[in-house]
Amino acid sequence: MLNVLRQAREAAWARAGHRGVFLALLGCYDIFFGWYLAAGGALQFPTVIPVMAWGIIWLTAGALLACGAAVKRDAPFFALAACLKTAWALEFFRLQAEHGGLEWIRGAYWLALALIVLAVSAWPEAPA
Repeated sequence: MLNVLRQAREAAWARAGHRGVFLALLGCYDIFFGWYLAAGGALQFPTVIPVMAWGIIWLTAGALLACGAAVKRDAPFFALAACLKTAWALEFFRLQAEHGGLEWIRGAYWLALALIVLAVSAWPEAPA
């Protein structure tokens, strides 16, 4: 039984590759964050889009990224991940402009995460 599970794991890893695993992890991250927002996660200031809608957007994107982990042509999934994180960063930069405080730090964090996604998207898949 353990041998069958090990073979299934190795087959899944071979199918997804390093880039796919990264997308799957991003998908899980986005699902958890979307769940937090959809469940009424507190933010200090009102957002342009209602927080519940943001939660649904994050949940949907996370599910798409998790599904895209097994796809060889994964560029649209990386673009989706980078765009969503950039949009969230811009939301915090907007809050910084309107309310001041330290919202720019949150924006910088999400923008850095978007840049990490773009950097990983440029890496070729490691040879098997």
